Amino acid sequence: MAAKRKEPKTYYEDGIALVALKPGELYSARVRMDPDAHLGGPHKKWYWSKTRKIKAPNKAKALVEAERYRRELVNGDGGVNMPVGKYARQWQDERKVQAEATFKSTGVAKPSFRTIDRDEDEIRRIERLFPAVTVRGLTTAHVEDVITQMRKDGVSEQTIFKMYKKLRQILKRPTTTGHIDFNPCDLVTNVSEPPVNPTTKEHRRIEENEAEEFVSWLYDQELSGRVVALWLGMTEHIRLGEALALRACDLDFERNAIYIRGTLSKRGEIVPAKAGSERALAMGSFLKGMLLAWLEIQKAEFPHLVKKWRRQKVPCGREWDETAPVCSSYYGTHMNPDNYGKWMRALMVERGLGEYTTHSEWVDSRGIARVKHSGYVGPSYKSLRSFGATYLIGENVDVKTAQAHFGHKRSSTTLELYAEQVPKHEREVAKTMDAFVKAALGDEAPEEQSLEAFREAIATLPPSEWPDWVREIADLVGGRSSSQAEERVGSTGS
Repeated sequence: MAAKRKEPKTYYEDGIALVALKPGELYSARVRMDPDAHLGGPHKKWYWSKTRKIKAPNKAKALVEAERYRRELVNGDGGVNMPVGKYARQWQDERKVQAEATFKSTGVAKPSFRTIDRDEDEIRRIERLFPAVTVRGLTTAHVEDVITQMRKDGVSEQTIFKMYKKLRQILKRPTTTGHIDFNPCDLVTNVSEPPVNPTTKEHRRIEENEAEEFVSWLYDQELSGRVVALWLGMTEHIRLGEALALRACDLDFERNAIYIRGTLSKRGEIVPAKAGSERALAMGSFLKGMLLAWLEIQKAEFPHLVKKWRRQKVPCGREWDETAPVCSSYYGTHMNPDNYGKWMRALMVERGLGEYTTHSEWVDSRGIARVKHSGYVGPSYKSLRSFGATYLIGENVDVKTAQAHFGHKRSSTTLELYAEQVPKHEREVAKTMDAFVKAALGDEAPEEQSLEAFREAIATLPPSEWPDWVREIADLVGGRSSSQAEERVGSTGS
């Protein structure tokens, strides 16, 4: 006689019917639901939900999962059962709708259109890296494995950190709503924000003497949309997107003002400026004259612009009007920010301010030798903005004035991120304290001292005629005699 099949044990607890299909491994759960006829549902009295299979190591964990199942049926699953990549795309789409709604009602997009556009690269990367695993099934180990694989593929630490930071931000929502117990990115240990390389930071900086030489060279160049953008970056310290988004209607020559109303995205769309970035900048007399001359050139050239298309020249110009871009391309349109950045990197290399660290050569299918330059190290358009902040603060411009000029929400941003060094300001402090010491010493104050005066004295005068302060310094050089000091300092100076 065949043995009677043992029925799996069923547990009833707090409106949950839990069946142990494989105790300690697999369970089946149903939950008690309240009537929903008053909400338009079909149930006039309480009912049991559909069953859900639950993998759990014990009965207690299975009950926790069953309770979560009940919350999903009441409040929805919050999207945690969809793949991470799909959830990230939905999250991004919802932000776009929110930005458009807030901009329509208040005139300020939150989050800003620029932020959404910048995050698009990270969303696509998350879609590619997490195509199948669900939000609920995502674990810390899974995230760390993806990061390890990215390193093996040669992805930079900066890119890895940006992806991780965005994923953590996305998963914050289901954690806050209680649809998942914790954010798996919080426990990731193999990623951290990479520090800024001091050497790279130094290469990006433009010193005052370099800026003077660059302005002198720029003054000799024929006016074009690219050159005008450089003048705006050097004199008004605006962002590249803000310069490329400027239209003729944004220039007010009666009030000598430039109105920053938006920024140009990589897709060629003018995105309205976010709160704090919309501002009016004063226009100096030199910049005003240059812009007036440039607009006259645009008015004369716009109707005659042509472009090559299928080996033919096709007219593409239009009559100039108030909506014409100030920094116009060869075709009278807004320039692409990426193309402008490529052109500026080549310019900085040509001027000796930057360099390419990698060069690759090959011959294409038509037998033409090609060379690709990559690994650029040097100043960018943003470096003009950084130099401006450093120079203005070094010239004792009020920090609050500089903050408003640069469109920063906090003055600390102006000081910490842009004004990296203030040599003139420091020299002013030294000059003030030097005057204080000389006033305190009175007649006993030593005569003026400088490295140039010291070198001139030891080079042109015999040691017997050296001033006392030169003799004292010479005697201190390496603890040697005056003649030995003269020989050492003279060779060093040369």
